[in-house]
Amino acid sequence: MPEAFIGVMLAAEGADVIWGFTTVDGRAVSRGEALLHHERIAAVCHEQLPSQPGARVFREYVLLNESQIAQWEVATPELRTTLEQDVERLTTWAPRLKAETMPASWPALLSQSWERPRSTPIGRYAATLANSADVYQPDGLEALAEALREAKTEGLEPLKVTPEVEFGERPPSESPPDRRNGALVREGGAVAFVPDTSFGGATSWWLPPRTTKPSPNCPRSSGS
Repeated sequence: MPEAFIGVMLAAEGADVIWGFTTVDGRAVSRGEALLHHERIAAVCHEQLPSQPGARVFREYVLLNESQIAQWEVATPELRTTLEQDVERLTTWAPRLKAETMPASWPALLSQSWERPRSTPIGRYAATLANSADVYQPDGLEALAEALREAKTEGLEPLKVTPEVEFGERPPSESPPDRRNGALVREGGAVAFVPDTSFGGATSWWLPPRTTKPSPNCPRSSGS
């Protein structure tokens, strides 16, 4: 929605958390204005910055407003097709990326590429990732592709949901479902997608607000 706010949370272990807010088109919003109209906060981008050389980094969007989810789905034919296409892309790119010169610090490459994407193949690849788990390093992509190729979705009932909650409307009170990987969780009217934790690290998922152009990068704001 044009009137929605996006929060930005930059954190590093042992350092103060940096908060900022923007509109969906990138205009900075003061913290005071955002908190005064907290019902307009649609999502928060959380980026974990490296606290020391080699420390793990990750980023994720957490949705706070159900009306900003255009649709979510599980085990649909479209998702199976996407998974197959992703496997083919990984298979194609794995040898090319393995031939690239690796930087001294994998997490540092990711955090730097998120801030300012590089023109090299390894830099462009790093800019698309959500976290620095070892499985995403170039020498692990062939194993990742094989694991995805063997992933089974048979037996899962296809499910596609279009939320009907209007922006600014608080959903009716209800008991939250059990927490489990890949489940939609409701708490106090907020909706979040609990990521899968396969391959030894949490995989970040982002369902973008309807009016934004999909981008994995946290917006930068110095809102106070």
